[in-house]
Amino acid sequence: MVNRSGDPMPGLGTTLRILTGEDLRLAATARPVYGYRDAAIAPFRTATQTVSFTVPDAAVGGPVTVEAVDAAGSRVTFEGVLGQ
Repeated sequence: MVNRSGDPMPGLGTTLRILTGEDLRLAATARPVYGYRDAAIAPFRTATQTVSFTVPDAAVGGPVTVEAVDAAGSRVTFEGVLGQ
């Protein structure tokens, strides 16, 4: 994300949803932690966001989908297989 204005703008507000198993049940939700809700993006700066997570032990092997959704509702999906 790029803040092209001279004022700080709200952060990315990304949430990860981790869905597992053949029926892709919600296994976990992860959000970035800054010690406060979301870090602002400084004027005329770019921002990236890293969210680390682990799949819960209760998750079964098989398909996994990680869905990243930002505050505006834009969605990016990553697919893979657990246990391989």
